[in-house]
Amino acid sequence: MESNVRKQKQIYTPEEVAAYLSDMGLEEWRKATATDERKARPDSEGLGFWGDGRFTVGYVDEVNGPNSAVMPEFVPTRYELIQLAKYWATIVIDLRFDYFLYTGTGSSEWRLDAFASRRVGRIGEILGQDEINKVIDQAYEEYGKERDPRAWSIFLNGTTQEQEAFQDEIQQKISEQIERDDRSPLTPEELFKFDVEILTEAA
Repeated sequence: MESNVRKQKQIYTPEEVAAYLSDMGLEEWRKATATDERKARPDSEGLGFWGDGRFTVGYVDEVNGPNSAVMPEFVPTRYELIQLAKYWATIVIDLRFDYFLYTGTGSSEWRLDAFASRRVGRIGEILGQDEINKVIDQAYEEYGKERDPRAWSIFLNGTTQEQEAFQDEIQQKISEQIERDDRSPLTPEELFKFDVEILTEAA
């Protein structure tokens, strides 16, 4: 009797997924993340991952993986520091806006938020408070231009009651959509389209 369930051709272990995200082969990743190689960089302190070959929690390549390694051979220019600060500031904004919308996060997101905030702070010590504030303001402005105006306004300036009411709207729309579709979870492509529809309907 033939099953209607779609068969998955291959199941990947957490280690294999992490290696793929690090753009490395499995053995190369294992060597780079071996216990004696896991020396915390200053901004990665306390943000490590844990697990074994079957289960990994909190792995974020640019935070606690091989690609978080500092590169002392390269010294960035002032312009490049500004761009890096804007990049990490945008990461923080995106994570916190996403949390505002869906009131949920995870261990990887928490680590990335903390790491990005530390990077912005470290760059700010070099550029100065006035300059880093300007960079952060630019990051907010550029990010906000691509968001739903009502959602962005409530995120920035809404009272606690307004924010909670808006979050309730989002959750209600999500529940209705899942009930209509009678399936979960959505694919990444469907979820992106769904986010746009949800915010448009809530506006």
